[in-house]
Amino acid sequence: MAGYQVVAPTEERRALFRSSVELRPLDEVVDAVADAVTSVDRSIYIERRGDLWRWSFATRGGPYPLLRLVSAFLGIAHHWVVVSSTAVAEWCVVAKHDVCQPHAWAVLSVQAGTPAQVVQTMILDLG
Repeated sequence: MAGYQVVAPTEERRALFRSSVELRPLDEVVDAVADAVTSVDRSIYIERRGDLWRWSFATRGGPYPLLRLVSAFLGIAHHWVVVSSTAVAEWCVVAKHDVCQPHAWAVLSVQAGTPAQVVQTMILDLG
């Protein structure tokens, strides 16, 4: 496409984002959430299935604001990103396509700059 420069997300950001679409160990999810809230307060969806976890940005504004959050996190223009979303209660989150229901889930309000240890405590309080 003429006039567009394609910029791929860094490998680090791709790895962090992977824990939003795949169930991962707690430490990977904690790192991703702590990174996602470095400069801006965020609503973050967390779910647990067994001893694995995943996270997502959460918005009440629907799929388009979610797309903008994901593209900003990945560091690429929103028109280069496709995000599958789903509704969880009144929240819009990145979809994980499977039939299993989470054992626990919540939307956390995480303040900018929250240290990883505090994020981990917040997540573990889900049960």
